[in-house]
Amino acid sequence: MRRPTDDEMWNRVEFCRRLIAGRQRMGTIKRLFRQRFCDAGHRAIHRYLARTREESFAEIAQGKQVLRAESLAFYEHVIADP
Repeated sequence: MRRPTDDEMWNRVEFCRRLIAGRQRMGTIKRLFRQRFCDAGHRAIHRYLARTREESFAEIAQGKQVLRAESLAFYEHVIADP
């Protein structure tokens, strides 16, 4: 079995992030993950979920000022380039 590329890894982590944000149960997350990425076992799914949580906690650890600045920069970019 081959290792996923960085893009595939990012897609899988983002998929987990959306499922966690949608308050899906663990069984539902595993089922949906296997449907979308059929080569994943239960340990791999748990590793992706752990990575997703780590990234979420790292984002939360940033100060509110940093998050506000990033949000402002994003919306300024959207307004400037419709």
